[in-house]
Amino acid sequence: KLKDRETTIVKLIPKNTASNIKWMKVWVDTDDWLMKKIQVFDISDNLMTYFVEDLKLNSGLADSTFQFDIPPDVEVIDLR
Repeated sequence: KLKDRETTIVKLIPKNTASNIKWMKVWVDTDDWLMKKIQVFDISDNLMTYFVEDLKLNSGLADSTFQFDIPPDVEVIDLR
């Protein structure tokens, strides 16, 4: 539980051994499936903890806010 909310903890470990992160844990609320807490443990043995206290969904941002214009000298390789 996290602040009286049921959560599921997901531990993520990078496949790439050259990563700067040893592992990351994410606490996910089992009702709304949103992140509530994140811990990151890096290669210098620093443990950073982040709490998500106010998350606004569908806040009315225009799609153009996230528009990406591909530069003319870039080749796009779509692997979907």
